[in-house]
Order: sequence, then structure tokens, then C-alpha cells
Amino acid sequence: MFKKLVLTFAGLAVFLVAVFVVWFHYATQDHQIEVWQANWAFETPPEQRKTTVFEHAGRDPDQYIIVEYSAEAVEELRRRNAWHSAGVPGAVQAHVDSFQSLMKELHSQESQVLEEQFRSHPVSSHERLLYLTRSKEDGSRMLAVLDAENRRLYVMEVFF
Repeated sequence: MFKKLVLTFAGLAVFLVAVFVVWFHYATQDHQIEVWQANWAFETPPEQRKTTVFEHAGRDPDQYIIVEYSAEAVEELRRRNAWHSAGVPGAVQAHVDSFQSLMKELHSQESQVLEEQFRSHPVSSHERLLYLTRSKEDGSRMLAVLDAENRRLYVMEVFF
């Protein structure tokens, strides 16, 4: 009897943890979509997977995020926003380098860590990339690079 009761409570605990993890995943997923829409008028569909490469916590965190989408979601992402075509392989790299330098400057105490993270999670570089930038009067900026071929979106945000 006691064993059965313990197993029942253990099963219930595992179930509740699983429900919390699923709820947390979907709650944070929708949150990022809403934040990008509110901060930058940047519309994104729900992702398959999100990797936060760097995030400096605060009211509006400086961050670098890589998002993976389904093929259908990539097409939706392309339709929802006004993208610029890279045209040549190195065209986007100047924007990426600028953001990475600014992040390392703003977070100089973490410069080495950031350098390693950027090296470990590079933005794709080919002529078929699409990108967009947004900026605010206070100097805050956002760069989004869409690699539709590999179904990845790279987003860098810097706030002042």
C-alpha cells in the first residue's frame, strides 16, 4: 500500500514537471515573438528551436539569438517583413561585425567569452541571405539575418 502511494505521488510529480516544462517552453516562445513585435515591429512565426547565444539581462537585454524554423515558417517570415537581399557573400558581414564589436565594447568584462560565442555560433555567409535592420532614436539597434536555405534566423539586439 505504501509503495503504491509513493509511486502514485512520484508519477504525479513527474507529470506536473513535464506540464510545467511544456508550458514554460510555449510561454517563453510567445514572449519573444511579442517582444520583437513591440520593440522593432519585427514579425516572426513560432519557431521550432531557439538558441540564446548571448543575453545580457536587464529591462531590454542585449542579445544574440539563433532561431530555427520549418520551411513553411520561413516563407511566412519572408512575407511578414521587408527584407534586403545580401547580393554578395560579404555584404551582411559588415553589419554582423558592427554588432559584435558593439556588444564586446558594451560588455568589455565579457569580451573574451563573447568572442568565443560568436566564433562558435557564426552567422551564415552567402549571397542568398536576407537581412533587415531597425534602430531607435536612442541608438538601440537590431539586426536580423535570414538564411532561408538553412531555415535559420540570426537576431542581434543592442539597447541603450
